[in-house]
Amino acid sequence: CWKKQECQRRMPGPRAGGFRKTVSLLRQAPIALSQYPLGRRREGTCGTIGTPRTDAALQLTARAMIDLQIPDSWRSRLASGLAELKCPLDAPAQQRLLEYIALLLQWNAAYNLTAVREPLAMIDRHLIDSLAVLPFVQGPDLADIGTGPGIPGLVLALVHPYRRVWLVDSNGKKARFMRECLRRFALPEVTVHEQRAEALPAEAAFSQVISRAYAELVDFIDTTRQIVATDGRWLALKGKRPDAEIARLPADIAVESIHRLDVPGADGERHLLILRRR
Repeated sequence: CWKKQECQRRMPGPRAGGFRKTVSLLRQAPIALSQYPLGRRREGTCGTIGTPRTDAALQLTARAMIDLQIPDSWRSRLASGLAELKCPLDAPAQQRLLEYIALLLQWNAAYNLTAVREPLAMIDRHLIDSLAVLPFVQGPDLADIGTGPGIPGLVLALVHPYRRVWLVDSNGKKARFMRECLRRFALPEVTVHEQRAEALPAEAAFSQVISRAYAELVDFIDTTRQIVATDGRWLALKGKRPDAEIARLPADIAVESIHRLDVPGADGERHLLILRRR
């Protein structure tokens, strides 16, 4: 059901050269796909994909529906980072996280979803960096604003049983990648919102809204007020402590706490700011 002729007819590809160019990009990825060889195809997967794709995502979806074998070096890097974070995760949760990285590598070869291209660096900067905030986001729901390819919201949803998660990003390629992740990992409580934050429905009433390097604090607050419950919290992930941004916060917003995060493998300071309405 994945005919080369059909792909060539339907898909111009993300860059010049269509199908052949997409396959070439995958083969030339900074970390070759042979380093995480593909296992056998699951039965019946072709019938679960739904409507035909209109771009190179069709080829990548075919790969995403195949079981991935994860290199031992990835497992060791993740286990080491989790141990330093004092964040124990069971084997299935760690497997989901590493499969997410494998999918991100595949898609990144064609779509440039993240500037980080080396898998061990992805584990440090995307997985460990996201999981460092897990102790602070234990509520029943979570909205991640400007999530990109799902960082940190999708990473957190892969390991914590939230009742509701919104992944918000206006970039179509990143939204498409996240939807494929939701299909693969069967996360019915998670939805992708391909739109700007200020366009989100006002009745959402989330208990916590998070962002990582999304915008200045005042802009983060202003674009998400309508989806935060009256007693809800904003969680802003920053590098250095943003004292100047804190000084410009609206009068009705208070800083509940500031946490300096000790993130293994981080290339600088990490701070988490938790904000509330006064």
